[in-house]
Amino acid sequence: MIKRNFHSVKMLVLFALILILNSCGLWENFTVYFNTYYNASTLFNQIESDIEKAVKDPFDFKTIPVTAQQKQDLTKVIEKCSKILQFDKNSAYFQDALFIIGKAFYYQEEYAKSQRKFLELASIKENDYSLESQLWLAKTQLKLRNFNEGLALLDSTISTARKSGDDKIFTEGSITRIAFLIYRERYDDAAARAKEFLDKSDNDEVNALVAYQLGIIYEKIKDYDKAVEAFSKIDNYSPNFDVEFKSKFEHARLLIKLNKLDESLTELENLRDDNKFKNYLDQINLAIGELYYNQNKVNDALKVLTMVDSTYSKTESGGKASYDIAKIYEFKIADFDSAKKYYAKTTSSAALKEFKDTSAVRITVFNKYFGLKDQIRKFEDQLRYLKDPVAFERDSIDYYLTASKLQQMQEEEQQNLQQAQQQNQPSFQRGIDNPQPNDSQLRMAETQKLQAAVNWAQQKLQAPVSSASILQVKEIKDVIKNGRLIKPDRPVLSADSLNALLSKNYYDMGNLFFTELNFPDSAFHCYESVINNPNSKAILDKVYFALGSYYETKNRKELADSMYSIIYNDFEKSPLHADVAKILGKVKVESSSDPAEKQYLTAEKKYFDKNYEEAINDYGNVYREYPKSAFAPKSLLAIGMIYEDNLERNDSAAAVYDTLVKKYPVTEYAKAVQGKLQEYQNKIKADEAAKQKALMKEKARQDSLNAAAGATGKDSVNVITEKEHGDSLTAKTAVKESISVKDSLKQSNDSTKPKSIMPDSLKIKRIK
Repeated sequence: MIKRNFHSVKMLVLFALILILNSCGLWENFTVYFNTYYNASTLFNQIESDIEKAVKDPFDFKTIPVTAQQKQDLTKVIEKCSKILQFDKNSAYFQDALFIIGKAFYYQEEYAKSQRKFLELASIKENDYSLESQLWLAKTQLKLRNFNEGLALLDSTISTARKSGDDKIFTEGSITRIAFLIYRERYDDAAARAKEFLDKSDNDEVNALVAYQLGIIYEKIKDYDKAVEAFSKIDNYSPNFDVEFKSKFEHARLLIKLNKLDESLTELENLRDDNKFKNYLDQINLAIGELYYNQNKVNDALKVLTMVDSTYSKTESGGKASYDIAKIYEFKIADFDSAKKYYAKTTSSAALKEFKDTSAVRITVFNKYFGLKDQIRKFEDQLRYLKDPVAFERDSIDYYLTASKLQQMQEEEQQNLQQAQQQNQPSFQRGIDNPQPNDSQLRMAETQKLQAAVNWAQQKLQAPVSSASILQVKEIKDVIKNGRLIKPDRPVLSADSLNALLSKNYYDMGNLFFTELNFPDSAFHCYESVINNPNSKAILDKVYFALGSYYETKNRKELADSMYSIIYNDFEKSPLHADVAKILGKVKVESSSDPAEKQYLTAEKKYFDKNYEEAINDYGNVYREYPKSAFAPKSLLAIGMIYEDNLERNDSAAAVYDTLVKKYPVTEYAKAVQGKLQEYQNKIKADEAAKQKALMKEKARQDSLNAAAGATGKDSVNVITEKEHGDSLTAKTAVKESISVKDSLKQSNDSTKPKSIMPDSLKIKRIK
């Protein structure tokens, strides 16, 4: 917020000026001047208040993007304050306007322009914002990635504020420092700064917030004992209600990671039973349900999580509960129908993106599973029909009767819905417009439907069928539950062809169980079915290799080698023959002849050693020196991902991805980034179009103002823009400095050696 302690003094000055101003022209100009400042400061204070309210985590260094309306209003503020700068640089409001413009540009993420304004303000020897503008200048330096300069200035500001007793700047600067260290993943340094602040600060409410963040930092580096200790000390300060709950809640959750499950449950139940925390019941009950899951109390977990899912379905906790329920059905109960249902529910919930994305992947896996399951059932049924033709007739009747029953249920549901809607009509109107059948009419209609089904079945089977059998259709409940009703197909293929197709589907199902569903024993049975099938010769080598992998996961090397030996001895023409020969030590494994591999591995090692600048440079050398190597596109992908995920330099990432797609369009690496590259390029085009539209609109507005001024014979209103005012005499030094900073920034942006950290996606799964 703009300082208000000078406003009363300024108002007295204004009053004095009113008394001494004799000229109507001067009075009119001064009134316009004051109203312009008042309107600009009022609008800015409201915008800044809304921005501050939107901040959920004060230790998140990333700038929260302003809304389109806020951005438009900030532009208005800049225009109004520019008029103030034009009026009189020695006026009481000149520094206020300059400071507002600097912050407005900062909130618009125009950091170079913001920096220029704060430098200009700093060039004024005596100003009301000396220390505060220094803090904001340090922030802009950090945003412009001038880390050394920014941190030095920030430390100087914090030190000066501490010595001068400016608690506000000391606190804000310290929190910015800690937030930046967290952003750079320098967690040990962040923890040290947090503890240093706690030693120096006397503000117990802020101390509680910093102590809570200290616990979060320790949790990030998996030092759970220190995290628990930090959370337990928060009651020594004066935490606000939110911090008090979060600290107690995190303390209880961390006990789970320390395997103190009973203690954790007791603390969570105490929080649940404390009425003052009733607004957090969704989070508390979710944690209790997840604790039951960790204790392998599946039924208790399902009960609590289902309650959270239904009671708080619109919340983030409700979405996470859906996700947890899906996991229970998948991994604990192996009920894939229910798992898929709850994963689908998660995708449309308020759950975090990571859980929604994982759910979408699991749904794809289950779609594969159910598709293979239906195919296997279909081919097995057709083999059965070849052996027993009457079986096809019986299954066809079951299908017809089940379909009829389902249709009947749907019709009844529709009738019930219509009856419910008719309850809102007057009784006499219901009787006239919608006459309802009586009970005897309904029974007669049901009997007619039943008899029609009996007649059809008798004709098909050429044998008597009782109406009682129709009411006992097998698996009707399962069909209704699963929503899959498969119509029997009369066989058109031979038994050998059907067996071959069946083997292929069992092999695919085995791979699905083994690699994506994580049920290796189920995979084993699928592979075993293929081996026992006489028509599976075309894929037997793959099945034996899969069985070898299965035995390796069971640490049964002798059985794994026996599977590989079968391939080596019996399948000499198999593409897997060379691979198993290497595994069995039958041939000498030669090193790669690609000279780029060594350099790529060197780059990768530097990455893992956190020497990111040299790593990116080496990745670039692989591409430049060995453009035809398979490691060239792989290196480009690595560079692009570093720019995108860790440096947050999307322009640089897009440039690298664009090169990757153009130079190596058919590689898997290019295909992996093609979609998001296109999306980013479309966004850039849309932003550029919007920018051009805004410029044209502004030009039209200026032309209109100039035309109006020309019509009245007066000088046009010259709205001082940020760029124009940068040429003022008071700002020449600041502008020169900012230009040199901008030039150095440009050189930094053009560099291929950014300070970076490798993305998690590369840490978890190395590019192959």
